Amino acid sequence: KFPKSLTSTRSVLSKSLTYLWRILVLLAVIGILA
Repeated sequence: KFPKSLTSTRSVLSKSLTYLWRILVLLAVIGILA
């Protein structure tokens, strides 16, 4: 049994990680194209 705050924090962390991965991929593509 996990507290709701923990699950919400985990979901927020997962979302932020996906955004970070997208930014990293974009930077890599820009670096390759540049």
